[in-house]
Amino acid sequence: MLSNLDIIENLYKKKSKVDIEYNNNFYKDKKLFSKYLNNLVNQKHLIKFLKYDESKDTFHLCNELGDSCDSSLKLDIAEQRKLLESELVLNDNYYQFIDFKENKNKKYNSIILNNEFFENVTFFYNDSIDFDLDKEKKFFKIIQKDFYGRSFFVNGSIKNIQIDFEGKKKLFNQKISNRYDHNTLTGCLSFIKIYFENTELNSINSICEDGINLINSKGKIKKIYSKNSLFDGVDFDFSNLSIEQINIENSLNDCIDFSSGTYIIENSILKKCGDKGISVGEDTIANFQKIDVTTSNIGLASKDSSKVFLENSKMWDVNNCYASYKKKQEFNGGQIKINNSSCKNFNTEIHVDNFSSIAIIN
Repeated sequence: MLSNLDIIENLYKKKSKVDIEYNNNFYKDKKLFSKYLNNLVNQKHLIKFLKYDESKDTFHLCNELGDSCDSSLKLDIAEQRKLLESELVLNDNYYQFIDFKENKNKKYNSIILNNEFFENVTFFYNDSIDFDLDKEKKFFKIIQKDFYGRSFFVNGSIKNIQIDFEGKKKLFNQKISNRYDHNTLTGCLSFIKIYFENTELNSINSICEDGINLINSKGKIKKIYSKNSLFDGVDFDFSNLSIEQINIENSLNDCIDFSSGTYIIENSILKKCGDKGISVGEDTIANFQKIDVTTSNIGLASKDSSKVFLENSKMWDVNNCYASYKKKQEFNGGQIKINNSSCKNFNTEIHVDNFSSIAIIN
């Protein structure tokens, strides 16, 4: 079975403040944990450890062994994202996320998939997931049974199939979130080191940080659809992907989030995005043939050494059409180049800082 260390190393290729070493028994392995603490001491960081209380959706300050947690700490969405990326600093203290609480619903089972649709793919699922493969209909259905339900595919290739994740609508309607699992994976449905060919991915009623999360993946995806996400609809990390069609509706944070990779998207239709329609960051190159954004705070944002090339853009009912800026110290600004733009019913058309640029040809 894939170790948590492999997963974490893939997730934290971003500029982490500390050298994280993690596996299922990390906080019970005295030698491994001692090495981890020594790394922190050598880097002279003041470290505080946080445990996430799922039932109360809050964080608790803990000692380094995770067996004593006293005061709670409330983090906003931006701070929680930094915590996941090992970049949260408050009052000169560095914070690290730990999860030592045993829960049978969090433990993953796994199967190896080898058939006309999957080649050497490992599918991980916990006891809160039901799934079914219909070879005749070329359809893989994943159903979340309760709050803990998550699944992910690791390694190999996936082709000529539709994969659906169906979350519990009651949890979404009540806004009961489950943002992180014990691997600190953020997607209700995640794909890690997958090569795609002619694949469709769908997510509905996501209560996780990301409805769909693609990490270190390559190839061509035919269509991605996401409806009803408490946070991001789809999140791309460290990947090189070409997508024909993306349809996102009702994401309470970003509809699409791209980080650290190269992406080509032919057509995107995005509706009801709480923060950004499209967010591109951390040294990413993204090429869009056509985007259509309706109702969003920011239509398109490029930040932190990212370059966005857009052929045709149509936006309606947005606070800010285009934004380009530097957010993190270790990066430069963002760039946006648009050939044809139509933005209506907005407050600000362009926001750009001194490190960045936006060029609208027409």
